[in-house]
Amino acid sequence: MIERPDPHLLQAYADYELWTHDDNCPITAQQLGECVVIGSSIDGDFLSIHPQVEGLLWLPTSKPWISLRHPYKHWLSGLNSILPQTYGLKMSISAWLFFIL
Repeated sequence: MIERPDPHLLQAYADYELWTHDDNCPITAQQLGECVVIGSSIDGDFLSIHPQVEGLLWLPTSKPWISLRHPYKHWLSGLNSILPQTYGLKMSISAWLFFIL
C-alpha cells in the first residue's frame, strides 16, 4: 500500500533490533529511526527512504535483514520490481491497479 510519507513510524522500531545492522546492511541502527516510510505491505513489511541512501529500503518483518532496492525512474517501476521478487507475483502491479480501479 502506498502511504503518506511517515518520518516517525520507524523510530519506534529502532530500539527493538528487529533487523541485523552488520556490514551488509545499507543503513545503521541509528539511520533506521531517521527513515521515512512511504509504503507498507499487508504483511507489515515497510518500504522506506533515507536522505543519505540512494534507493529504496525494503524492511521485511519476516526476515532479519534490510535490503536496498536501486533507484527507479518511476515508483511504479519500483513496485513492479519489488513485489514479484518478494511475493512471487506473476502479474505486474500496474495490472493489479487496473483491476482494483
